[in-house]
Amino acid sequence: MTTDSIPPTEFDRTKPCIACKEPIRSDAAVCRYCGAAQRTEHRMSAKRILAWVASAGAVLGLLTTIYHLYTPAHDLFTDSAETKTAMREAQALYGQADYSGAFDAYNEILKKHPRNKTAGEARLQAAMARIRNFSVTGAEDDKSVPTRAGVELAGMIRVLEPAASQAEGPRGSEIIAHLGWAHYLKFRIAQSDVFESAEPYLRKACVLDPLNVYANEMLGNWLLQTHRGSVQEAAAYLRTGIAHASKENKVWARRFQLGALIHNDDPGAHHELARVANGMRKNGEALDNDLKRNILEIYAPTETRPSELDEALSAAPLAEMWTTYRWLADGGDNAHTEWKRLKGQFNLARMEELAGRPQEALSRYEEIERTPLVAMTTLAGPTKDAVRRLKNKRLH
Repeated sequence: MTTDSIPPTEFDRTKPCIACKEPIRSDAAVCRYCGAAQRTEHRMSAKRILAWVASAGAVLGLLTTIYHLYTPAHDLFTDSAETKTAMREAQALYGQADYSGAFDAYNEILKKHPRNKTAGEARLQAAMARIRNFSVTGAEDDKSVPTRAGVELAGMIRVLEPAASQAEGPRGSEIIAHLGWAHYLKFRIAQSDVFESAEPYLRKACVLDPLNVYANEMLGNWLLQTHRGSVQEAAAYLRTGIAHASKENKVWARRFQLGALIHNDDPGAHHELARVANGMRKNGEALDNDLKRNILEIYAPTETRPSELDEALSAAPLAEMWTTYRWLADGGDNAHTEWKRLKGQFNLARMEELAGRPQEALSRYEEIERTPLVAMTTLAGPTKDAVRRLKNKRLH
């Protein structure tokens, strides 16, 4: 049979047999003439291939989107009870001022749920709290102290560095200041850094937020510990930090300020320390007896150099300074009552002398000199010199 014998409408519905070429129905699986099985495979056209590829790409994109949406949700909700418990435990450690323990606890949470933003922020806060309250226990000859300090500081620096690179303004100032102080601690305690490494961070922090309490206190403290002759510059930063400290960080800021000034013999340091103590008394700020005792060292008339003693005694008006001295001595001076009284009277006489009241000062020095106990103490020499000095001034 030829194609000429098939009506046109029927011809459109036929196909040639793959064996005998006779026209058969287009959907026939076997040729009715020769019995040959017909192939059902068809080659895909380029257009169909492209359509398939596009469809596959769309499906892949959808799966990717679902993954990215699912992963944070998985981090938030998978083992949520366990995670919430771990978060509460970490928060409790922070509340107990165990900042190192809190930092480690948040680290463990983030190992399982690295996208947990709450834990990430809490870990950053724990790192900064640990850095500004950093200490490592151990005897003076404990050689493990630098190593332990170095390991802990390195871990916190790794957390602070990426945060510092992204933050700006007051937030950036706070993070960068702590990063700088961490580097200084590595130099001071871990002995694995140089003190200059802290300065760029601390100064940048003050530029980002000139009023930031942490930036100012840390830079001022660092200057006093590393640069002799920096009292004036350091004091300006320390005063700024205190002036803008919140109620929550005021105690820390005072401790940092006092820590930089106590036992500092740089010219001007005793004057600034006495001024700070006077301000704390006037503001009604608490000062424990150990700190009072440390501050009182600058008022020791038989041990402190006369020029340094004068710095401390003239840091405030006479009436204020005398009140502050007695405030410090109350709890800070454990000496015998009479010796304590004599030291106080000598300092008061010197305050009067510095305040331009030589006659009152001379009378007080002479009274001290007549006290039998003085002759047996190191106060005898300074008192005798003061009487002679004022009598000579009166004669001239």
